[in-house]
Amino acid sequence: MSATEAITAAGPCTDMVMFEVAANAVVGAVSGIHVNSASAAKSQYLDRESGMEARVGCEVAHAATGMKRAEANELVKYLLSKYEEKLPTPPSGKKFQECYNLKTIQPTPEHNKIYSDVKNDFLDNGLNFKS
Repeated sequence: MSATEAITAAGPCTDMVMFEVAANAVVGAVSGIHVNSASAAKSQYLDRESGMEARVGCEVAHAATGMKRAEANELVKYLLSKYEEKLPTPPSGKKFQECYNLKTIQPTPEHNKIYSDVKNDFLDNGLNFKS
């Protein structure tokens, strides 16, 4: 079985990491391969992973299932335009303990807002989330 995993340049709690993960998930879904989770911040920094990247990847892959390749290509080009210029100097994001309430393991309001804003962007640009 083939699989894909996003190894992003940006770190958690940034919109860039979500756009990177989404582009990878769209490509994987329309190519018929398994979409794995993501490794944020090039897997180079301690505590720079969060569950939000996996959530975004999963939701986007499901939304992209059944999408025509030409449509997916246009969406990926759009997603790439949201972060391509930042690739040389990506934001490292925040540590897990800054992105989540450590007692409840729930995303912070800031992390949830970034997720919500980016998901709305996805909706506005062709992803149809299936509740």
